[in-house]
Amino acid sequence: GAKDPVIIAGTGIHRGRAHAELRALAELLGIPVATSYMGKSAIPETHDLALGTMGAVGQKAANEKITSADVLLVVGSCLAPENTKMLAPDFIRPVAQKIIQIDIEPRNAGWTYPIEIGVTSDARLALIEIANAVKSKRVKYDVKKRVADILKFKTEMKYFDEEVRRSEDIPLAPERVVHEFNKAATAEDLVVLDGGNNRIWVTHHFKSLGAGQVFAPGGAAGVGYAPPASVAAGILNPGKKVFCFSGDGGLMMQLYSLEMARQYNVPVTFMVLNNSCLGNVMDYQAHERRVMTQYPTSNFAAIAKGVGIDGVRIEKPGEIAPAIAKARANEGPMLLEFIVQDCPHFRCMG
Repeated sequence: GAKDPVIIAGTGIHRGRAHAELRALAELLGIPVATSYMGKSAIPETHDLALGTMGAVGQKAANEKITSADVLLVVGSCLAPENTKMLAPDFIRPVAQKIIQIDIEPRNAGWTYPIEIGVTSDARLALIEIANAVKSKRVKYDVKKRVADILKFKTEMKYFDEEVRRSEDIPLAPERVVHEFNKAATAEDLVVLDGGNNRIWVTHHFKSLGAGQVFAPGGAAGVGYAPPASVAAGILNPGKKVFCFSGDGGLMMQLYSLEMARQYNVPVTFMVLNNSCLGNVMDYQAHERRVMTQYPTSNFAAIAKGVGIDGVRIEKPGEIAPAIAKARANEGPMLLEFIVQDCPHFRCMG
């Protein structure tokens, strides 16, 4: 039997509505759960067995546990390069680890790594069958000890507790913005991410509170996804608060979403991390040659007011929490513009 197994949960958990089944299996065996970037919130990251997201911008706890595991149960993830530190040979090690991969797309099993077992199945159905098989064996596991060990390990890894989250810097540290939002968020909120560095800050620093509450774009062409997707999420989920994280570049591409949110009175809060640049693109340019990635600062709070939405510009750390509280109390759409540093995303790599 496995001595140190880890479950890796991907976007297949969201698509298969398998959140309850994933949690049930993890709790049945006391197995910790890491997620891919698009699988974030497959299990609430507040759960004792949650390790957070994996990969280059993931949690150190997730990455360390995946590397030391003897068995990896991969459910609904193709283990794409962005989740595996670009297939780093010292991260996932099929020579030393047994990999069991379950995916509804047969081509995904064994696509990036050689595997011990591949299963073509819907995530929810597969997890139910595994749990039933475990119960039929009537084997007792010391789940309490496993959970206690995981909690101790996460404390040592400073799980969602980096000091930069409490930064007093001006311009604002994006990590501080996400941290303050995290303190005010509830498990019922929907959080939608855009392409660019904003998704990296939120992926790394937002500890999800509810299963399936985070929506994120995949691939390299996701800039501009979040504003219209957030409006759609609000319309399709009446009664829920939606928080749309985007950069200034992404929102500038989709300004019509502000008017749409106003027209239908959708309870979306547009959380704009404004660093006056296309940060993710700029991160990969040479410092001495920044091309078409920096521009004058736009005033998105003023733009929001121009279309009839309350807009607030936040420039100091002490202004963050009151602004978020105001947005939570607001029944319609609102825009919060945070003037943040144009810092590289590399500093949150785990």
